[in-house]
Amino acid sequence: ARELRGRNPGLFVCATSSVDPAALRQIVGAQAATGIVLSRVVPDPLRTATPSSREFNQAFNRYFDETPSSANFEGFLAAKLLVNALRKSGSGTDSAHLLAALRSQKVTELSGWKTDLSSGLRASHFVDTIVIRRNGETIG
Repeated sequence: ARELRGRNPGLFVCATSSVDPAALRQIVGAQAATGIVLSRVVPDPLRTATPSSREFNQAFNRYFDETPSSANFEGFLAAKLLVNALRKSGSGTDSAHLLAALRSQKVTELSGWKTDLSSGLRASHFVDTIVIRRNGETIG
């Protein structure tokens, strides 16, 4: 991002949900990070009062001494989905049994967050975007 913005300051830059906006700003600098659009596949865990975000924040604050992010929340929900599939796969722990167990999870409720892996494409249809502001805050 820093090199791209150095070549073309007005270039439209996007990043995936696995990128933490605060870390991005720290690594590339405030000027290069300003205006970058980040996708999200889960709501902001700090601004959401869903049961899943409350559960995530409680667990995260218990084990980590940092600010939670959407990437952390996404990993938390993915881990919960994986644990459900492992429980469903029974004694079969090979990849075929796990994949079958994942795909058999039609609509799965994870503390208020609904997923559906039966189509095999994606677990959720939630998509949001945020933009990094000049002062480091995000809007979206």
